Amino acid sequence: MVATMIVLVAVGVIAVDAITWNSLRSYLYGQVDAQLTTASGQVARYVLHNGERGVPIAAGIRARVSPGIFAELIDSSGKVVVAKPSVSRVRNDPAPRLPVPLPT
Repeated sequence: MVATMIVLVAVGVIAVDAITWNSLRSYLYGQVDAQLTTASGQVARYVLHNGERGVPIAAGIRARVSPGIFAELIDSSGKVVVAKPSVSRVRNDPAPRLPVPLPT
């Protein structure tokens, strides 16, 4: 009887753990997607607006992007136009591995 209860409790804990992990994963992916959607729109507006006015885009992106953010501006041929590494307190963080070609 005790062994059966231990098995049932273990199964219940594992099930709750799996559900919690899956919910947290889904929530965090949603948060990252929302942040990327917002940030990409802001950068696109900045690039288009300042490109029309002849303002240097590279310096503006480097100055406006937070230190903990890695940013690259890539043209339609895949060439990196502006790169701004993510900087931590100790050293530069490694660049993220992006798929080649980038999805559109």
